[in-house]
Amino acid sequence: MSIGIGTGLEGLGTAAELDGGGSRRLRHGREVLLKCALAAAAGFLSGFGKMVGFGSYMCVAAAAVSGRYSGAVLIGTAFSCLLGDGFAAMAAQLGSMLTITALNVFFHDYSHGGEPIRLTLSTAAVTLLFSCIISAGGADSFTLSMRVIGSLMSACIVFAAATVSGKRKLGEPVRVGGLTAVCLAMIYIAAVSTLCSCALGKFNLGRIIACAVIPAAAKKRRAAGGAVLGALSAVAVTMCSATLAVNTMLLAAAGLICSAFADLGRLPCAAAFLVSAAAALAASGLNGDTFSMLADLITGTVIFAAVPSGTLAKLSTVFMVTGSTADCAGQTASARLNFAAMTISDIRQKLVQAADTACRRTESVTFGERVMNRLCAGCRLYDECRANGCAANIERSCESDPEKPSAVGCIRGDELAAVCAECRSRELYERAEAIRMKEMGTLFREQLGVMSDLLNDLSCRISRRRETDVKLSAAARSFFERKGFAGVRACVYTDWQRA
Repeated sequence: MSIGIGTGLEGLGTAAELDGGGSRRLRHGREVLLKCALAAAAGFLSGFGKMVGFGSYMCVAAAAVSGRYSGAVLIGTAFSCLLGDGFAAMAAQLGSMLTITALNVFFHDYSHGGEPIRLTLSTAAVTLLFSCIISAGGADSFTLSMRVIGSLMSACIVFAAATVSGKRKLGEPVRVGGLTAVCLAMIYIAAVSTLCSCALGKFNLGRIIACAVIPAAAKKRRAAGGAVLGALSAVAVTMCSATLAVNTMLLAAAGLICSAFADLGRLPCAAAFLVSAAAALAASGLNGDTFSMLADLITGTVIFAAVPSGTLAKLSTVFMVTGSTADCAGQTASARLNFAAMTISDIRQKLVQAADTACRRTESVTFGERVMNRLCAGCRLYDECRANGCAANIERSCESDPEKPSAVGCIRGDELAAVCAECRSRELYERAEAIRMKEMGTLFREQLGVMSDLLNDLSCRISRRRETDVKLSAAARSFFERKGFAGVRACVYTDWQRA
């Protein structure tokens, strides 16, 4: 049975290797083209980005994070410059992106692994250098300060994006909490602020995305999600343009209100968000941006209500980088099993130390000392016998001849034989107990060792669940069934330690 299974696996692997070589190369080429297209689109959109009227440095952050695809980001940004303000207004950003692209071309390990600190420092150094060079031509202090602030903000975005992408490459679920929550908030602010600079007629892409994401966050995270995303959206719009931020302050209150209707379903939540935001917009008075804001509210709410729940779950898995329920449960179980194994191992070590201490304490007391402690307990001549050496003579006599010890000079000499017999029986009893406890301790330690090994093995198996290739496992199972092995269970996983 085992020989047949081994031969079947070899045949399956050979067939997959022969038939799937070309398809893997084709799939890899498609992935490269798709990533280049996405990088170019990110560069094109970020090229229009503004920060309080000045050109944003988010395109530089996109180039630094994209790694070897930074050239595509540079091309997309250059194309946006042709349609926008021109190359002169984006000279500092284009110079920084060109430098980063050159580093990726000539130094292949520059962006390898996406180390957050290294990428952040290099991005900050490059952007600050080109900002100072461009500003040296006669720019005022306010322009220089805005360029410096933009450079530092782009470096912060690089750190946040590199941190999140690094966790995802390691297969870790990026949960919203702690430093990760700050990084996700920074990425969200940068994305909305950049998209706010892109307008399609009366519609503002950044505010539309914000109005679609806020009720989704309220439905997912209740009051915390709606209010926090609303506040972050207001900050992002304010960073882009102060005139657009007049009507966006109401998004936090609207997100908080719609979270109360999250349990009723998607449509009631969307309706509550739209009604509360429209009411707040009407109460704030008419201005030049009121109807545009209302159009963005309606469009974003319709998008939230129209997108299916399954699509939202997939988008949250891709963009919010949250692990699946099975993976989270498996990692939690693995961590608990590992902790239990470590606790059992610590208990085993403590038992070994306690047993060794008890054995040393039992062996450290000699028979003569036992006899003298029992014989001299409460004697009025205790100090005198210790001073004239009588106690030492009796102790040596008990050690040399425990059957007939000599008690010369002792006022309790007639009790010495009975005390010796009692101490001998007590010593034998303690030795027997020590041997029995040592055997029980050895057996218990062996059992604890087996339990620790079992828990470690279970923890390893559960932690490697995410490495299982479901499709290849199903193919192997069907292959064995075609060969006549009914009911065979096959599991194919990736061994990263040997890869």
